[in-house]
Parts: sequence; structure tokens; C-alpha cells
Amino acid sequence: MRGRVGKIMCLLLLAVVVCVPAVTACGDSEPEEGGTIKIGALLSLTGPASYWGLGWKYGIEMAIEELNEAGGIEVAGKTYTLEVVYYDDKYSATDAVTGINKLISVDNVKFVIGPLGSPAMIAIAPITEEAGVLVLGAGSDPDRLGPDKPLMFSINMTGKEMQPAVHQYIRDNYPELDTWYGIVPDSEVGHSDHDIIDPRIRDAGWEVLGWEYFDPQATEFYPLLTGMIAENPDMIDTVTSSPGSVALIWKQLHELGYEGLKVSCAPVAPAQLMEVAGAEACEGGITATFDYEQDYLIRPEEKEFRERAVERYGATGYDISRVVEGGWDPVMILVESMKGAGTVEDTEAIADYMEGIEIELPDGTKSFGGEETFGIKRMIQGEVMVGQWEDGEYHHKARISVEIP
Repeated sequence: MRGRVGKIMCLLLLAVVVCVPAVTACGDSEPEEGGTIKIGALLSLTGPASYWGLGWKYGIEMAIEELNEAGGIEVAGKTYTLEVVYYDDKYSATDAVTGINKLISVDNVKFVIGPLGSPAMIAIAPITEEAGVLVLGAGSDPDRLGPDKPLMFSINMTGKEMQPAVHQYIRDNYPELDTWYGIVPDSEVGHSDHDIIDPRIRDAGWEVLGWEYFDPQATEFYPLLTGMIAENPDMIDTVTSSPGSVALIWKQLHELGYEGLKVSCAPVAPAQLMEVAGAEACEGGITATFDYEQDYLIRPEEKEFRERAVERYGATGYDISRVVEGGWDPVMILVESMKGAGTVEDTEAIADYMEGIEIELPDGTKSFGGEETFGIKRMIQGEVMVGQWEDGEYHHKARISVEIP
């Protein structure tokens, strides 16, 4: 009897052992716990670019907290929580190199958001490529991207990327204009503006009267502008010059009696432009600027994101939500690329998936272009808001999708 009972018990135990895996395989299973994914953030938290660096930090915080509160992310059947480690590069390429070495050797990260600025991106590229670290940074120098840097992505649209949208708006609404004159800083950024944008303008059929270069620290532009006005250009374009320079140039153009079209292909805060240049100098001027005080052409998702950002961090500067989204977007792009590639380890596979991604973000659908420009698709592309000053106020005029060749 005892032997029979023992035999029955063994059979029952065997049945349990056999059946449990079958149930697990066939039923609705919970994802396995995968652990924590550590992301590095190399940002300008102090120094001249701290407004942007802190804004990105806020966006990264928002994204990671919301993802973790929702249960983490699921990749290849495993759930992961996210963690971020910050280093301050002080907007210095030297400090960026120090920070990236620590992120790789001490913190063992495989993914980095930042740095902000082309010099830092270029400086860290040899280190991150050798270590197999995927970088989502921001800059404007063409040398920051290339086939020799397949793990380096640029996730901010600069004036170079916004320029096609601004000039398309002008061609559509001012077909009678045909002469163009540019003024940019005498820097790597300014000269790369010329190299990239000059052929585009000529291909569009406008006559380029010339390019003028100024000291990036200059505040007096009268001699340069006087010579430009003498050529009677239909439009004078500051291209990707800094907002402070744009405001002073527009002001001084007005004082010199220029009556043509004033253009900036880069965003300039309406309040800053009005304060420095004045309403009369701004009148008719065109920029690539989102203004969240308006509803026209603003997506509901953008409004909702701005409300969350302002509630959390307050409305400071040009528009805090635009800066905060700078940090939010790369987290979401990285997460979706991990999911799509089915790995949290293989950065090459993740980069390959990211190259072809189309992702819906608060300010619209984003993807990567730039194969012709950079030799590889690593430059973010999306929609550009073009606006114009009328009767002393800035108004949205067109929302134009840009594809980077």
C-alpha cells in the first residue's frame, strides 16, 4: 500500500512539473524582470548654456519618471526600469571628455543624452564610437555627424534644418522677391551656414548678392549693414545667428532705413526681439519660432506637454516647454528604438533601428534624415513653425515639414 501511494505521489509530482511549464508557455505570462537600464546625461548644467542644459535635464527627468511610474519599459519580453546619471560639462569640450570617460569607465553606460554643442560632440565621438556607446546630442557643425560616427545622432533642428521651411514660406508668399543677402557670425557655425545653405538658395532660383561675417561678440553692425543695403537686396537673412545678434541687426537695419524683408531661419523669442528691436523694426520680419501664447497651428499634444512642463518647472525664459522637450524626445526615441530592435545591449542594432524610426512626439512626427548632407541618416527632421510680425505682434503663418537631404 505504502509503495502504491508513493508511486501515485511521484506521478502527481511529475504531472505538476510537466504541466507548469506548459501552462506558462500557453497562458498569458507576465514579462520577466530585466533590471535597470542606466542612461548617461552629459549636459551643460552650469556655464553659458545652462538654460538649455537644465531644460534638457528637466525633460529627461519627466520622461524617465513617467515611464517608470507606468511600470517601466518592455523589451524582448522583459521589463526594465530606467535610471539616469548626470555629468556637467559646463559647455566645455574638455569637460565633456572628462564626463564621458567617467560615464563609460565608472558608470558603465551604453547610452548618453547630450552633450549640447558641436565642439563637445566632436570631442567625445572617438571615445564613444570605440566604446560602442550610442549618443543623442545637439549641435550644428556638420562634422559632428558622419559615416565614421554611426552611433552619434543629432536630435535638434538648427537654423540649417529650418531654413528650407522659412525660404519655402517666402517663395510661396513673396514670389516677386529674387535677391538675397546673408549675414552670419565669423565662426565655424557661420561658415558652415554658407557651405550648406548657399547652394540651396541658388538652386531655389534666388540671386545671392553676398555673405557678410561679423564678430560673434559684436553689437555694432552699422558699417556692414550700410554696405549690404547699398546692394538693394529684397531680403536680408541672419540665417542661424544667435537671437541677441538677430535683434540688434533688425533694430539697426530699421534705423538705417532698410525696407526689404528681414529674415531669421532660427528661432528668436518674440518677447526678446520686441524688447531689443522694437515693434517698427520687427514689422514684416519672418522667423522660425513657436509661440505658445497662440493657439493657431499648435497641436493639442504640445499644449498638454507645455502645461505639464510649466506646472512642474514654471514658465521661464523663451518657452520652457520647448527646452524641456529637448530632453524628453531623446529618451522616447531611445526607448522606442530599444523596443523595435529587441535589445537593450546591442547599440549597433539600436542605432540601425533608430535610423529608420518614425515616432510621434508632442511637436509632431520625427524621423532621421541627412544621408546626402552627412553621408548617413543621423539628423532629426520634423515640422517647422514659420511666423511673421504684423501690426506689432508675432503670428504663426505656416507649419512646414522638412526632410533633410
